[in-house]
Amino acid sequence: EYRSFMHCFNVMVKNEGVSSLFRGIAAPLCGAMLENSIMFWSYGAAARTMGGKENLSTAGITVCGAVTGFPISLWLTPVEYLKCRLQAAHTAHLYDGIWGCLVHTIKHEGIGALFRGGTATLMREVPGGAVYFGAYEVISRALTPEGKKASTVAVIAGGGMAGLSYWCAIMPFDVIKSRMQTTVEVAAEAGGAARSGM
Repeated sequence: EYRSFMHCFNVMVKNEGVSSLFRGIAAPLCGAMLENSIMFWSYGAAARTMGGKENLSTAGITVCGAVTGFPISLWLTPVEYLKCRLQAAHTAHLYDGIWGCLVHTIKHEGIGALFRGGTATLMREVPGGAVYFGAYEVISRALTPEGKKASTVAVIAGGGMAGLSYWCAIMPFDVIKSRMQTTVEVAAEAGGAARSGM
């Protein structure tokens, strides 16, 4: 049981080394690249279907943002499953990196296990996408004079508020998703685990 952030930090570094702070980093790095590609592709596709972004109201932009949650969830659920497994104290020791976690999960629990927490991820990403794009547009438009291009300040302020609003909206769903992905009994061989790979 950790008393604080610094206590957890010190215990991890002392007992597991500095590298333990970066455990599971491959999953979010790979995940983030494709996540952003999927997000902006699906947002653009939804906006074009509704007549183009320049013709959309804030409500329309919010709807397009919500649409991004569906394809993103299909990608993020297995990525975050692997990340959470590699980070949780009671499961991290079972794997040697993301490849070992993937192989072990499929071998012992089936490929469907990678999508555990999928409903919670969907419930996180749909409202999260709506809030993210909606907040960005509301703030950036409010700081941009009629007929002018958004300034650097408007873009930064809009982006900052988008990120803040996103996490405030999705945090409960994220906690539930992480619990679902890390508290299920792990099928591991006695004495040893899934040491195979990166």
